Amino acid sequence: FDRKWDLFSNVNYEFITRNFKTIERFRNIEFLRDWNLQNQTQLSNENQSFFTGGFKLLNETQGQIVYQFQNLSFGEAYRGNRNILQTNYDFNNTHIQWEGSFLKGNSKIEHSSFLRSYLRVQKEIGDYWVGLKSVFESNKIKDFDEIYDPLSHELFDINGYVGVGDSTKSFVQLGYLYQKVDSVNQNNLEKVNHAHNFTLEGIWRPFQRSEINFNVNYRQVTPVKEKREETLNARLMYNQFLWRDFVHFNFTYQTKSGVLPQQDFSYVEVEPGKGFYTWIDFNGNDIQELDEFVVASFPDEAIYIRVLLPNLNYINSHENSLSQSLNIQARSWQNQVGLKKVISHFSNQFYYLIRSNEKRGEGNVNFNPFSIDEENLLSLDNQIRNSFFFNRGLQKYSTGYIYSEGRKKNFFLIDDQDLSVQNHQIIFNHRFNTFWLFEMNGDLGKTISDS
Repeated sequence: FDRKWDLFSNVNYEFITRNFKTIERFRNIEFLRDWNLQNQTQLSNENQSFFTGGFKLLNETQGQIVYQFQNLSFGEAYRGNRNILQTNYDFNNTHIQWEGSFLKGNSKIEHSSFLRSYLRVQKEIGDYWVGLKSVFESNKIKDFDEIYDPLSHELFDINGYVGVGDSTKSFVQLGYLYQKVDSVNQNNLEKVNHAHNFTLEGIWRPFQRSEINFNVNYRQVTPVKEKREETLNARLMYNQFLWRDFVHFNFTYQTKSGVLPQQDFSYVEVEPGKGFYTWIDFNGNDIQELDEFVVASFPDEAIYIRVLLPNLNYINSHENSLSQSLNIQARSWQNQVGLKKVISHFSNQFYYLIRSNEKRGEGNVNFNPFSIDEENLLSLDNQIRNSFFFNRGLQKYSTGYIYSEGRKKNFFLIDDQDLSVQNHQIIFNHRFNTFWLFEMNGDLGKTISDS
């Protein structure tokens, strides 16, 4: 071998008796999937034998090549051989990374082959870079009648991207991803869907101690037997510190498409006073109907609670959220004199959030979080909170006034729940000597529930 390359080899053998009971997982989290081990109950009654052998070629400046052969057996219940090849190579500002593995396994009820490959190539040219990523999986599991297991699949995706800038400072990157998925249909691996994915991401630092972070993702999925689905996810974040941390401003806007469970619920009777609802038989038929449960007026009538039920029905949704925080504190002036010294005792924190989730249908999508369609609204979270403090955290005449107001709305299968809250809170604490601490809290709130 060339003197620049070093050769290392390793051999490892493990034997685990069937009587061994592990307290916590000692294999890697992908171990069962790597070996297509499904019937764990049957395998737990067998002795386990695991052999690993391989070598590594290492060049400190260019990279490495690693090969491993693995053999796993659970008595006569399962036997499998796995070959793994990994390489990292750098030359002329080009980085190549490839990882591949191939498994052949046999059990008493089925046989399988599992081929996986991951490739990443990136070329840097000055402040620019261009790259390619590719992932491929082919997992074929069959019984001895050559019938495919439902877990059999094939996956292929390829991702190309180009960027400019410095990833530790300011940069922008544009990418494209194509993905194809095959699954079992009538004992054949057939195409299920394919997808096109476009991404734009970056970081921009226009001023000192400021950062703008953005990410846009447009995805188009075309199932074989269903209509095409399009989704758009985007996020914009702005973070700014001013005047030696006297002011800290944060702004976040996010829009995304997804699904929400169409929740159903029931009412369960509990001990008096521990519930929240009471039942009133409005139609006099002695049958408890969901629309006959109301919020109890008195504690002794609160004998029912609402319990969410499992549900597999989902609704296509689109969510918009906007949050903003503004923190003002002058602790850096605590060693000053005069007016600055006085101001250093005070701090204020302001926070605002609006997050709305609406039904997503065909046509235009609403990207304005303040434009709310009550008819299609699935959930809403709207909060405003302001906290004003004197000597915060010092326990020396520390005083705080907190005002909060919010509205939350959730969608259920047969009903909606709308909750509005307004609250005023005063906090005071002061420490006397070393062992005495005086605390006082006062709350004044109003809650309106509509369901």
